[in-house]
Amino acid sequence: MSILTAVRKRIEQDGRCLLVLDGDCGAGKTTLADEIAPLFQAAVIRMDSFFLPLELRTRERLQEPGGNIHFERFKTDVLANLVRGCDFTYRHYDCRADRFCVYSAPFSPLMVIEGSYSHHPAFWDVYDALRALRVWVSVAEEEQARRLEARDPKLFPRFAAEWIPLEKAYQLAYQGKSKADIRVDSGSGHVG
Repeated sequence: MSILTAVRKRIEQDGRCLLVLDGDCGAGKTTLADEIAPLFQAAVIRMDSFFLPLELRTRERLQEPGGNIHFERFKTDVLANLVRGCDFTYRHYDCRADRFCVYSAPFSPLMVIEGSYSHHPAFWDVYDALRALRVWVSVAEEEQARRLEARDPKLFPRFAAEWIPLEKAYQLAYQGKSKADIRVDSGSGHVG
C-alpha cells in the first residue's frame, strides 16, 4: 500500500492521521514530508527542532540510544497537543545559535512528524493511542554518503564520524524499521 493511500484510508477511518517518518539520514524523509504535507494542508513537525540543548548533553545521556534528542520536551510540546487535537506552538531548538524559537503547528486532519529518532520508544504509547502511521525510509550507504556530501561538503565529515553512528546505534537498539507500517527504499523507489 502506498503512503498516500494509507494516509487517506486512516483519515477516512479516524478523521485524522498522524504520519511519522523515520529512517536513515539522507534517505529523503524531509523531501517526502514536504511533498505529502501540501496535499492535505498538513503541519510538519521536524525532529531537528528537538536536538538536546547543550546544557543537557551529559556523557550518560549521549550514550543512550537516541539520547541526543530531547524526547521529554517533544512529549510535552508536541505529543500532548496532538492528543488534544488542537492548534499549538512548540519550542524549536536552534543548535547553531544555542537558543529557542517558537514555531506554530496548526491542527489539520494530517499531522506529519519527520526526522531521525521520531520512532523513539518514548513516543510509542501516544503513537499507539493515535494509531500513527509509521514509515521507515532507507537508503543504501553509498547513496547516503553521496547525498550527504552533496548537501553540505563541510558537514559531511561530521555526519560520517558522529551523526550516522549515533543513528545506527538508535536503529539497532530499537529496531524501528521492523516496527514500521510501511518501509520505503529511497534508492530504488520500492515501497514495502
